[in-house]
Amino acid sequence: MSYRSFEEAWQDIKKLQDKDIVTLCHRHKNHIVEVDETGLITRPNGSEYAHYVTKGTFKTVWRKLIEYGKFVPVEDGGYYFACACIAHLPEVESSYEDGILCLYLRQ
Repeated sequence: MSYRSFEEAWQDIKKLQDKDIVTLCHRHKNHIVEVDETGLITRPNGSEYAHYVTKGTFKTVWRKLIEYGKFVPVEDGGYYFACACIAHLPEVESSYEDGILCLYLRQ
């Protein structure tokens, strides 16, 4: 099956600017303040401190999804937040069971 490129998926991720995204495992709310061509800035749980997630983090998740059909983050490093954003894409679904988060490509 053929899936769209990361750059095409990134265009949809960019549309999440000014939205609240809730992480899939710990249910933490993050407000996306700004998205540009290098990454995005989020403000976790209404905090005054911003957090930056690089576009490369999203690209890593997308590449693994395309290559393996699934992605399981083994450490955070922004991956849990990236997974929450990517789960908003129509071709992606997620599960969280027994403390393990997994993203899958829909068949």
